[in-house]
Amino acid sequence: MKPVGVQFNQPSKVHYFDAGDLELANGDTVVVKTESGNALGKVLHLKDNFLDDAKTAKKLPPIIRIATNNDHQQIKRNQRRELDAFSICQKIAREMELPMKLVKAQFTLGGGKVTYYFHSENRIDFRHLVKRLNQELGMTVEMNQIGVRDAAGMVGGIGVCGREYCCASFLTSFKPVSIKMAKTQNLSLNPEKVSGGCGRLRCCLTYELDTYHELAKNLPRVGKRIETKLGAGKVKSVEILRGSFTVDLGEEAGSVSLKPVDLI
Repeated sequence: MKPVGVQFNQPSKVHYFDAGDLELANGDTVVVKTESGNALGKVLHLKDNFLDDAKTAKKLPPIIRIATNNDHQQIKRNQRRELDAFSICQKIAREMELPMKLVKAQFTLGGGKVTYYFHSENRIDFRHLVKRLNQELGMTVEMNQIGVRDAAGMVGGIGVCGREYCCASFLTSFKPVSIKMAKTQNLSLNPEKVSGGCGRLRCCLTYELDTYHELAKNLPRVGKRIETKLGAGKVKSVEILRGSFTVDLGEEAGSVSLKPVDLI
């Protein structure tokens, strides 16, 4: 049993397969069997002792083979066909006035089935759309409704940081993000400042959150009355990264910046 992590779209969730007798390395391209048909994937990492449960381990599907030159050529042919399939679906969806944003068309390795990925705020009855596509393309058609973050990852783009979207470069899953995370890090709560290209809160708000929580342990909360070496006062603001806070000591003393060592 040789569990191997494989990604189909970069980035995407990691799926595990049994490498069997194949000698694989990170980055190798392999052909695997999925519910939709054969697909090309990239080996993300190898895992030793990944599954302790023998019954669960036996359920891992096998890797068919290491991808050949013919497989890569087939993928290139599929990509050209996907552009046409995308346009056809987009045209028909507009004719039917379906409230959906088409994101991607993807063929199976053999080219006998196409899966459409689309985003919509509501549930879509796409039965008539699939029927029309079956007639136009002469193949099996599958529709897959995805979230707005997944859509952004598929399309890709450049964030305000100047780098490629995290969801399009290395993230394999999405963690919950809340506005409280932005407050904890003293970030602007302007939606344009804390939202990504998908319109949702930026995934990067979670990256440094644990550090902020750790640094804030020894700092008082804003609004709290405290005793300091300079006298009693009320905390006006906190600079977590600097490890300091501003205290209002009254009209005579005014506001001063202090450190935890100044607390009594």
